[in-house]
Amino acid sequence: MELITTFLKFFVSCMSFEWVSVYDCAHCGASDCTTNVEYNRFGYPVCRRCGTARRN
Repeated sequence: MELITTFLKFFVSCMSFEWVSVYDCAHCGASDCTTNVEYNRFGYPVCRRCGTARRN
């Protein structure tokens, strides 16, 4: 039992996970990762293609 527990701890510690979120522009349909999207002063994302800033 201890061997299994040790193996599971090692296996879980080696796994990496990264949350990825995608922004979809409702105006022009462009998609981009949210880390590449700029936000206006109200906190709304601004589309890089058409410049539209809106809540989705």
